[in-house]
Amino acid sequence: MRAIVFQFTFVFLAVGVLGCTENIQPPEGGASFTNLGNPPTGRLGHPIGSYLTIEGYRSDKGKNPNCYVIDKVNGAKLERPVRVWVENLKLPRPEPSTRCVINGHETFRWWGQPEEVRAAEGWEQAQHSFQPGFFFRATSVKKPANLHVANKGG
Repeated sequence: MRAIVFQFTFVFLAVGVLGCTENIQPPEGGASFTNLGNPPTGRLGHPIGSYLTIEGYRSDKGKNPNCYVIDKVNGAKLERPVRVWVENLKLPRPEPSTRCVINGHETFRWWGQPEEVRAAEGWEQAQHSFQPGFFFRATSVKKPANLHVANKGG
């Protein structure tokens, strides 16, 4: 019985995922992956999605274990260190003073509250305006040995 439930669940999820990824054309003038142009430059100085090796240490400011201070990208020292959220890392987290070398890519997602939505819904002013939030998605770790990525596939 468990095997039948598992197979049904797998087929249901597969059909759902495939259904969401079919090539539906956007409305006239709408954004699509083919008309967005070149990716924007991220906070680390490279186009979003570029495969990078970053070097730095975990920030202890604010006690957030996912915030890292990056001072080198692809072996080149940055003019000023950049504080970046690093996602997809497994515990144990390195101590703030431990030097980390991590491979992956910078990306972003929109966060905050669009002003038009706030006004239409009659909500209070949001803490953050609607803006892109940049972060680094780790794909592998060179140093330290006790730091690992959580999901190698993505």
